[in-house]
Amino acid sequence: MTRKDQTKPVFTASAVEKLLTPAEKARQLGVSVDTLRRWENEGRIDSTRTAGGQRRYRADAGPRAAVATDADDDGYEPATLSSADVARSMTAPPMPPWQERIEERRADVEVAKLDREHRAILRAEAQEREERRRRVAEAEQRAAADRERQNTQVREAQRLDSLVQQGVMLALSAPMEFQAAIRRELLAYVTTERFPARLSPMEVSALLAARVEQVLKPWRDKQKLGELIQEARSHALFATAGAEWDYDPAKAARREIESRLAREIDPSWTRADVRSRVDELLEEWG
Repeated sequence: MTRKDQTKPVFTASAVEKLLTPAEKARQLGVSVDTLRRWENEGRIDSTRTAGGQRRYRADAGPRAAVATDADDDGYEPATLSSADVARSMTAPPMPPWQERIEERRADVEVAKLDREHRAILRAEAQEREERRRRVAEAEQRAAADRERQNTQVREAQRLDSLVQQGVMLALSAPMEFQAAIRRELLAYVTTERFPARLSPMEVSALLAARVEQVLKPWRDKQKLGELIQEARSHALFATAGAEWDYDPAKAARREIESRLAREIDPSWTRADVRSRVDELLEEWG
């Protein structure tokens, strides 16, 4: 038997006059409010409006049958109510207004709670983004500081190396072994602490020259001793070249004077000191 052949339910006058809210009518029919609204839009169930414009449904009104292939949003095909179903629905008292207000209040509280949670999530996400931006900015600052520190170290190493080269240039006349010794000495001596960037070029040159001369002192002293000995030879030869000196005594005197002066001469002597000492020794021979 098709739905069109079903017997229409019979209601009492009180049931006909009973009006239900959309929620009450949906519970009566066992469907969702959305399905009830769709049925109304499709013309399958009628509603009326209150003076305040609120939608109401008659308690005895049921949905008109649709084609067999039409299924509602709840996943099943609705059917018209039987008289027994309507009678049972009339036994359930409608929700009183104060209960509806409580339900609405509970819904408002739940919505407010969800809104607070949503805003808390948004704040947490914003804080997390800000924290990520802060960490990235700090990492970039550290990387920039590291690069600047490395560049400063490279520039300082180049400056100190140029000072070492400047010091080596002061000893170009020295033997190669002394030049090598000076380079080794200056590599250890020239540091940022001893040669800060605030020093003037004149101060830098004075410090380098003093250190180079300290390294070259043994070589300088040896050179000067040789020059003083040569001065002694020359002066003794000139002093014994006269007629008053025979060849053999003059030669012996010059040899002894050279031997004694080699032991006596100090790098602090001057040429005048050497000549005076030669004259003293020649007088002892005379």
